[in-house]
Amino acid sequence: MSLWPNWGEQKLYALLFGAVLGLLVIFLASESVYSIRQNAAFLSPVGNDRTITVDGSASVTVAPDVATIWFGVETEKETIQEAQEQNTIDTNSLLETIKLVGIPEEDIQTANYSVYEDTYWSSSTREEVSDGWIVSQRIEVTVRDLELISDVVSLAGSEGVTSLNGPNLTIEDITVYTEEARQEAIEEARTRADEIADALGLRVKTVVAYDEYSSGDDYYGYAEASIYGYGGYADSAVIESGTEEVSLNVTITYRLGK
Repeated sequence: MSLWPNWGEQKLYALLFGAVLGLLVIFLASESVYSIRQNAAFLSPVGNDRTITVDGSASVTVAPDVATIWFGVETEKETIQEAQEQNTIDTNSLLETIKLVGIPEEDIQTANYSVYEDTYWSSSTREEVSDGWIVSQRIEVTVRDLELISDVVSLAGSEGVTSLNGPNLTIEDITVYTEEARQEAIEEARTRADEIADALGLRVKTVVAYDEYSSGDDYYGYAEASIYGYGGYADSAVIESGTEEVSLNVTITYRLGK
C-alpha cells in the first residue's frame, strides 16, 4: 500500500497530507535561516549585542565643616504687649552674646516667631479662660568655625534661652567629594570590565550606558546637645564632630570588541 494518496480516490486525505507536508517544509526552512543568522552574529567582528555591565563603588571620608544650632526664647506674660517686649529684650541680648562668641551677623537668622494665647478650660464657668500670652522666637545659628560650637551651646539657659537643639553637623559643599567618589567608582568598574573582557579574549571599546546612585541619604551627623527649660551648662559642652562617608555607586555598560 502506498503512503501517497490517490487523488482520484481520496481527495480529502490528499489535501490534508499535502498541507502537513508544506508546514513541515516551512518549519525546517525557518530553523535553518535562524541558525545561519545566529552563527553570523557570533562570528561578526563587532556586534552591538556584545556588551558587559559592571558595577563600581567608592567612599570618601570627610570631616563635617559646618554646624547648625537652634535657640528658642519663650516668654509668657499677662498681656501680649508685655510678652512681646520682654521677649524682644531677651532675644536681643542673646543675639549680642552670640556675636561676642565669634559668630558673624550674616550667620544668625530668625527661623520662627510665634504669638499665641495660653488658655485653660474652666470647669466652673465651662468655658476657655485666658492665662496670659506666650511669645516665642527660634534663632538659627550657623557655625563655620567648629571650635566655637562648645561656646555657642554653652549659652543654653542664659540670655533668656529656654530651648536649644543641635548642633547638626554637615558638609557645606559636597560636590567636590561626590566627584572624587565618582571617579574612583568609575575606575573600579572599568578595571572589572577589563578583567572580564581579557578573560573572554576581547577588549573594552566604548561606554554604552551609565547610571549612578548614592548608598543612602545625605545625612552627615547630628550631635545632640538639647535643653528645655531654664538653667544651662556650667562649663563648655564637649562636642565631637567626627567624620562622615560620601559614597557613590555606578553601573556602566561597555561594548566589547576584538
